[in-house]
Amino acid sequence: MQTILVVFYRLYCARSSHNEEDYYVGNLIQSGPIEGTPAETIGTVAEAVQRTEKFIADQAELWGHQGEIISRNLVNVLAKEQFPSVLSLNAILMPHQAVLEQISVGIT
Repeated sequence: MQTILVVFYRLYCARSSHNEEDYYVGNLIQSGPIEGTPAETIGTVAEAVQRTEKFIADQAELWGHQGEIISRNLVNVLAKEQFPSVLSLNAILMPHQAVLEQISVGIT
């Protein structure tokens, strides 16, 4: 799960388009307050990634649906965002290739 989050955030930071901000935050751990400005109630993607990393690290177990929800961001960023070059994508994806391949076929 941590790899998915790391790869998503690196891709998010490397993208040249800026779509789907609310979607990304919505699939990560929220800030908690239910009243206030969007920044107070939703927060930024960077903040949500940090909260989600902490959540993952603090859990003894994770439910399958939690991984599926967090994984949506990785799928979305690859499908709907633009990147400066294929090389920038390769630089982010290649170090995690083995884990991502295992996840794609359901091994881990």
